[in-house]
Amino acid sequence: MMGKIRAAIFDFDMTLVDSSYAIVDCMNELAAKFGLREMTRERLLPFLSYTLVDTWREYWGDAKKEWLDYYTNDVIEHELRDMHLYPNAKRVIETLSSSGVRLAVASNRRNVKKVLDAVGLTDYFDTLVGVNDVASPKPAPDVILKAAEILNVPLDSVVYVGDTDFDITAAKSAPVKGIGMTTGSFTRDKLEKCGAWRVCDDLLEILPLLGVAKQKW
Repeated sequence: MMGKIRAAIFDFDMTLVDSSYAIVDCMNELAAKFGLREMTRERLLPFLSYTLVDTWREYWGDAKKEWLDYYTNDVIEHELRDMHLYPNAKRVIETLSSSGVRLAVASNRRNVKKVLDAVGLTDYFDTLVGVNDVASPKPAPDVILKAAEILNVPLDSVVYVGDTDFDITAAKSAPVKGIGMTTGSFTRDKLEKCGAWRVCDDLLEILPLLGVAKQKW
């Protein structure tokens, strides 16, 4: 029998929010500014598990400081404005929080609080861990381990919820139970092959997995 789940740690992009349209628009604003090759959403999706600069290195072959400065100072507000929570995301987070499950976000983003603030979820989470807080980004387990350490919960009582192979690999390496979401670019089959403990199509599906009853909404 599975032990009680005491903490749920979440990825951010394509797990809690669909940020893909916002990010591709911002990438193309950057591309237009610096004469770079345009990006499509389909081409972007596989990179959403990467850090921002690693995405640029993979796609454009470089990640110049002037690009990062422009994105951070002039473009990021467009991204924050246009990302959207997935249906049921807020209700699921509210339900978990009110049920006593400790909550965290562990992401390859640089500033996790900024994006959580933008979608109104910050206050539900006990801690937020980004790539600047650890030595190595996912698929290394560092962000998950850091979040679990702050939450002060044993790893066998933790689930990590994410949408990519990086997320599942990081969860297995931690090791915690990895829940794969099909809300990004990875199919159920791919997530299962990566070693996901469970795979879900909607965030609502994680509630019974964690022994939490859906409230009357």
